[in-house]
Amino acid sequence: MSQRTGAPPDQTTPARLDWSRAIVGDPAPCVVCGRPALLRHPETGRPHHKVCSEPATPAATVEETEILSCRFCGEPASMPGPEGKPEHWSCRRKAADR
Repeated sequence: MSQRTGAPPDQTTPARLDWSRAIVGDPAPCVVCGRPALLRHPETGRPHHKVCSEPATPAATVEETEILSCRFCGEPASMPGPEGKPEHWSCRRKAADR
């Protein structure tokens, strides 16, 4: 006797991509939100965040997010720093090493 795992497939369940074979590359702007993304879409190979492709994340919500510039390099920031200012972890590290 076999047991089912997960919900049965039907038309209301959106298909999920297999991200286990997604390529990781240098940071490049995500095609959905514009923030730096390491992952490449498994089907198109374009820079993409996994959460940006999930149906639970409406594109309108992602597009409304303001992307601030890193206070060190001026590129789109990936995170808020300890002081709440936008920055990259690597830029902060380089500034600390100086």
